[in-house]
Amino acid sequence: VHAGAGGLGQLVTRLAKRLGANVIATVGSEAKAGFAYEAGADVVLLHTSEDWVEETRRIADRRGVHLAVDGIGGTMLSQTLASVRPFGMVASLGQAAGPIPPIQIEELTAPRAIGLSRPSVLTYANDPELYRQGTAALMAELQAGLVNPIGAEYELKDAARAHADLEAGRAAQLANALNDRFGAARAYPTTDIAGTLATADGLIHATPTGMAQHPGLPLDAALLEPRHWVADIVYVP
Repeated sequence: VHAGAGGLGQLVTRLAKRLGANVIATVGSEAKAGFAYEAGADVVLLHTSEDWVEETRRIADRRGVHLAVDGIGGTMLSQTLASVRPFGMVASLGQAAGPIPPIQIEELTAPRAIGLSRPSVLTYANDPELYRQGTAALMAELQAGLVNPIGAEYELKDAARAHADLEAGRAAQLANALNDRFGAARAYPTTDIAGTLATADGLIHATPTGMAQHPGLPLDAALLEPRHWVADIVYVP
């Protein structure tokens, strides 16, 4: 799981551990490793290290991982493909590092015969039935105990700084202060989760996925209108 200290990386790691998987996470700096470990990663590597692919393959039975989740993109994807074992799968979920160069089909074929997928929430959003199925699956996991801490908390007047920090990858570094207030494994209020997610502290509510929701907004409406969601940030009015 690339970017294991980020909101998506932590959520994927927590879900994978609930399913019984062994997780190798990568992060961009030593300072972020603790967040990936706290999310449940068994091993954390620096994706800035030249030998992270070889080390990943060594840890994974010297064959490579079964599934790689790459939210970094850019030139990282070709390295990610090299970390997967024969008949494994790579899910390319984003491109935070920039556009992904063209991939040659030969990189997927013999001797490894691996798969490459490009899941998109926007595609699911365009199919209401599939989106509701995915929403139901997510809500079931949340009700069963899946949580993901907020990356940081800002006053509304500091919205520009919040976005700048998020773009610079600094949001996770502010989580310790938030954990002092709410606890490292805060179980966010999920009462009446089938209808409206309530707030108890006056903040714009943060769900266990690390996303912010306007208080009182019906759950279905929030899920079907992505503009109401802000990843990894909670604004204090």
